[in-house]
Amino acid sequence: DFELKGAGAPLRVYELQGLGALRTRLDSSRSRGFSKFVGRDREMASLDSALEAAIAGNGQVVGVVAEAGTGKSRLCLEFVERCRARGVRVNEAHCPAHGKTIPYLPLLEMLRDIFGIEARDSDHDARRKIAGELMLLDESFQTLLPILFEFMGVADPAKPAPPMSPEGRQQKLFAFVRHLVQARSAIEPAVLLLDDLHWIDPGSDAFLAHSVEAAAQTRTLWLVNFRPEYHADWMSKSFYQQLPLRPLGAEAIAALLSDLLGSDASVAALPARVHERTGGNPFFIEEIVQSLVESGSLVGTTGAYRLVTDVEKLEIPGTVQSVLAARLDRLPEREKRLLQTASVLGKEFSGALLERVVATSGRHVLTGAELADALAALARAEFLFEASLYPEAEYAFKHPLTQEVAYKSQLATRRVEPHAAVARAIEQLDADRLDERAALLAYHWEQAGEALTSAQWHARAAGIAGLDSPAEALRHWGKVWEILAPLRSSEDAVALRRRAATELLIFGFRQGMSDERMDEIFTEAKALGAGRVDVREQVRLLYGVTVHHMLSGASRRAIPYGEEGVALADATGDIEMRWAAREPYELALLQLGELGEALRINDEQVAFSLEDPAIGKAMIGFTTSNTFMHRGWILMELGRFEEGVAAFQRAEEFARRFADGEVLSWNDSFRSRLHEVTGDVHSALAAARRAIESAEKIGSGLARVVAHGANGAALALAGEWQAARESLEFALATARADRVALFMEAHYVATLAEAQLHLGEAARARELAAEAIVLASRQEIRVAEVRAQLAQARVLLALDGASAQEQAEAALARALVLVLATGARAYEPQIYAERARLAGLLSDAPGRQRWLREALRLFTEMGATGHAERVARELAP
Repeated sequence: DFELKGAGAPLRVYELQGLGALRTRLDSSRSRGFSKFVGRDREMASLDSALEAAIAGNGQVVGVVAEAGTGKSRLCLEFVERCRARGVRVNEAHCPAHGKTIPYLPLLEMLRDIFGIEARDSDHDARRKIAGELMLLDESFQTLLPILFEFMGVADPAKPAPPMSPEGRQQKLFAFVRHLVQARSAIEPAVLLLDDLHWIDPGSDAFLAHSVEAAAQTRTLWLVNFRPEYHADWMSKSFYQQLPLRPLGAEAIAALLSDLLGSDASVAALPARVHERTGGNPFFIEEIVQSLVESGSLVGTTGAYRLVTDVEKLEIPGTVQSVLAARLDRLPEREKRLLQTASVLGKEFSGALLERVVATSGRHVLTGAELADALAALARAEFLFEASLYPEAEYAFKHPLTQEVAYKSQLATRRVEPHAAVARAIEQLDADRLDERAALLAYHWEQAGEALTSAQWHARAAGIAGLDSPAEALRHWGKVWEILAPLRSSEDAVALRRRAATELLIFGFRQGMSDERMDEIFTEAKALGAGRVDVREQVRLLYGVTVHHMLSGASRRAIPYGEEGVALADATGDIEMRWAAREPYELALLQLGELGEALRINDEQVAFSLEDPAIGKAMIGFTTSNTFMHRGWILMELGRFEEGVAAFQRAEEFARRFADGEVLSWNDSFRSRLHEVTGDVHSALAAARRAIESAEKIGSGLARVVAHGANGAALALAGEWQAARESLEFALATARADRVALFMEAHYVATLAEAQLHLGEAARARELAAEAIVLASRQEIRVAEVRAQLAQARVLLALDGASAQEQAEAALARALVLVLATGARAYEPQIYAERARLAGLLSDAPGRQRWLREALRLFTEMGATGHAERVARELAP
């Protein structure tokens, strides 16, 4: 305090220590003063109830869903402010409008908020905050710090993260996110807010799914908002509730407009007119008021306006887009052109980027002072707001619809130049973060009409996504294929398109692809490669098409491609190519029941891979782990269970060593099947659960189907028929919808028939048993037909008893013929057990004993101890 001469009181002096950041449009609105919050009592009560449940230890997820402008973000903001007032910790992040093109933006924002990292913090300060927060929660986080530092862009040069594959890194980060949610909950309740979820990128979406899963049984409330087009699997969880946000009613609109307009008699008739036109959309209402002010129909100040135009003569557009377009047209030419240029950058953008684009795009060049004046004018008119001033100026559109209207108000040809300018500016300003910007650069170059450059950036983004995000990689390779289609005269474009074809087939079998799409890509890729002698590329292409046909249940079609690939690879003498070409070929042989030949091919693979256990990683994304997974599968079908267990164990060791996350999931799925055919309920269920967990981490459609199918079979073995049906129906529905893992379709239908039988659905059980035989026969998957014939016999004997003798015997005879033809002896004792059941129904006690003893002998010899114990109990007097 200072005493000034002549002053009657001390003068208090303050020191400005720093600048804050208005991170979102709502922060900016708060700084200027919000319009009145009305009409949301019911929704707020629901949120309060969810918070109480979370605080009590029953973690909750609430999704606020509504169309644009309805007030989703405002509702969430009001609620989290109430939470903060109660002392509940809140962390938040926001998905920008261009967010789908940039990996992990909202995830990184959330983590930075949790750890209290600010833009001005050095890397050292950020590491100190992260480590300090985590060590207070759980010292076991120590081992993950180098990986987390690297992920958050603050790597410690003295303690770098250990080298690992992208999928291995992602799995550790998934585990970290789950552990973080649970560890924080043990200390205090927390609210996590994620705004505008419809713009989330796939990587952040995957992390959100794991965080949501971890929130159950914790003191965590996840609050998200999104437009109706967004959907996620976790929305089916029991702890999720969806909160649809309806338009405001007449009473709420009247209260809102009273706050905005005031009580002058001239505006008394305006609320009814506005309600009629806006349908109760709060943003629309505010924009109409702003438009009437700008047009001169309303005069005065907020809360004290007078209407100087007859209300009946007011022209109020029927959509918010029309209102925004009219407001845009009223802007001076300088501000209008700048707003349109800014809209090309996205909903949020940096001042430095806008300045660079304005200076280099050739459109509407503004000097520094002119640019500042124009931005200030747009902010006063509430088109833009300053989101942050430090460490650099950042701006954002007041509402996503404002940016959309400004963007679409330009002819497509006029948007080309600024998109190119944006891409060039990003390449210059973010030269040290181009991997992170690859997808965004691909988008801008595509919009700029630079097809080859865009495709090159899409290819880079696909490589970054890799196996840890196969859906994202597939999307980017699809863009490369599509964008380059017209560029047939460019050698660089043709070469990149050939590569895209191979990658599409290799990633496509994980996520599903129609036969027509596969044929189109393969045929054109062969034509593009005509006359070229890149054998490695040809082998990879043949690998992709062979895998596709095999996994689609068309192994007969796969064989010639597999044979061609093996012949090409063998002619080179290159061990990696020879190993890779055999991968899908041996599985096609397995599906066709050529088990002996499949094992011989696998023996060759094992010999190749022992020279280099990491073989194949660079060529097809898998290593020795896949070879031993296949080996365990083949040995299981042959009834060599002990050897199969050893092979699956080696597969797991190699999968962990080389971070082959997808193979780890497949391995557990087929290990679960082995435990199922040996009768080991506990091990079958445990392996299936591990398979599902791994599949969900990776996001592979193939892994997810196979894991849920294995889980259904394990649950059936345990007698949990309802759960088995649900798991099998999910696997089948996903397989058929996505055209993935159809080679297992007959297996799943056969097991589902037995589940329906035990649930009392007799007619459905009959239909499914017959369908399984038709499927297996049509696909020529002879081992699957053994399983289907067994299901047919079981259903017939259970429903029709002795009267089904002829049909049941025919089914069991066919199954035995197939076992002898294929060598799939794993099912032979099961056939004898069903013959014993039939003998019992026919009152043939000696026959029953004979067949049971034969089944027991084989179960025992093979090591199927669970089934052996069951049969032994049946034999006991």
